[in-house]
Amino acid sequence: MCTVSHMQDLVRYSAEFSTWRNAYYNECNKRSFVYSHADATQYLENAGDYAWSMILVCVLADVDYNVVCPEAVAFVKDYKVESKYPSLKGVVA
Repeated sequence: MCTVSHMQDLVRYSAEFSTWRNAYYNECNKRSFVYSHADATQYLENAGDYAWSMILVCVLADVDYNVVCPEAVAFVKDYKVESKYPSLKGVVA
């Protein structure tokens, strides 16, 4: 059952995911002499963490994460983030 707490978590995680995903994209689009691989890696990890958090909240709230947070699902699939979370493998098909 979806509660107010679940919705609050989704809003927070969505905002954080968007922030870190955009930071990652911006870092990756920098010219090579200012690009920082360490920063890009950290931004990717942060975005992945928040994407998984959104998906997990959807699972706990018993709502369809493909409808509620499609960008997070696509990010997890595209960037192979699920390998970091072995306990959640197979959640995103």
